[in-house]
Amino acid sequence: MIVRQLREDEYCKAKILSCTSFNYSFDAEEHKEEKLTSEAWGAFLDDGETLTSMIYPNTYMSRYGNTYLPCLGIGGVATLPQYRRSGGIRAIFNKFFEMAPERGWALSLLYPFSYDYYRQFGYERVLRRKYIDVDCSVLSHIPRNTNAVLYTDKESQLPILLDVYERFSESLQLIFKRPAGESYSSRYSDNPHKSQSYTYIWQDDCGKAQAYAVCSIRDSKLVVKELCYTSVEALRGMIGFLRMYDGQVHGYRFEWEPEITPLELLMTNYWEVQVELRSSAMGRVLLTDTLLKAYDYPTFPGSFTLAVDDVLTCSRGTFRVSYGGGKSDVVKLSDNPLPDADLTAQMPALSRLMLCSETLDVQNAAYQPGLTVRNPEGAQAFFNAFRKRPLNLYTSF
Repeated sequence: MIVRQLREDEYCKAKILSCTSFNYSFDAEEHKEEKLTSEAWGAFLDDGETLTSMIYPNTYMSRYGNTYLPCLGIGGVATLPQYRRSGGIRAIFNKFFEMAPERGWALSLLYPFSYDYYRQFGYERVLRRKYIDVDCSVLSHIPRNTNAVLYTDKESQLPILLDVYERFSESLQLIFKRPAGESYSSRYSDNPHKSQSYTYIWQDDCGKAQAYAVCSIRDSKLVVKELCYTSVEALRGMIGFLRMYDGQVHGYRFEWEPEITPLELLMTNYWEVQVELRSSAMGRVLLTDTLLKAYDYPTFPGSFTLAVDDVLTCSRGTFRVSYGGGKSDVVKLSDNPLPDADLTAQMPALSRLMLCSETLDVQNAAYQPGLTVRNPEGAQAFFNAFRKRPLNLYTSF
């Protein structure tokens, strides 16, 4: 087996593999001159030309602590049926993990078809999303307003949307940065009457954009697919504008909301609220040292030693962390997990905790497979620092 990056002339190979795995039609003859423009890596037979498996590695900047770190977004995982269960995907993953220090990938995220399958590569579920359906009456206490404008001009209005998104992102972990210079046409439609996807920008009394909502009408409901806001007033203002749809729709559906969302705090008549919590993305720690140093620790003091048990040399080791007053000191004590560390974590469990998906303490840590507490005081200092926080992704890959 040979693992290598696909060449630009292997577009049809990639599409044939993808259409077979994801059940869509593709005519290779029509596209035989087309070039592959995205980075893709494949597992090939020993002839180096017969493609059996493939993954697209996407690099994003993911918010972690108060900064953004390079993230490996795994997409398009596929294997031809006749070559499945032969180790092709594992070989590509191993190649990506080997590349992590060079690329600077501190963490990795993916949307799984199977949680058990990707757990074998060190991933764990880190993201859950809420889908909230409400009757119009649930929001009736929020005053209506007309302080929003429709997004129709990409050149002048896209920078405004990205500014609101950037400020909104400060309240979330894992969310990807949206740099200027891209069109984001799949997210924000500047031809809403054709696409039937409407992006409304809510402005405060001074005319400054403070919120936006991407929405469409489906099944007599206004479906809000992305809701970003910079303050309580901005959220209430955006909801107040959306209430102008009362009468045209019978209710509202908020999709892809973070598991921890202040939107629910605005609701009153809970008999008319239906909340569905769905498991979503999985994550994996790749560069433990980088994440420990980038994290925004509590202001109160604490210290712990953490032993990371993993197959990857870039993430394995024992670390001593002291924090307090908004600062931290991280020292790598060993390239291997030491037996006397306060807390020993195997990779799936560590990913769930360091990516702020769960809150644990010494008492309930035993319920999380892959954790071993040796010194309760030090382990509790780790749990006190890495608490469950609002997380979300608005990017599919």
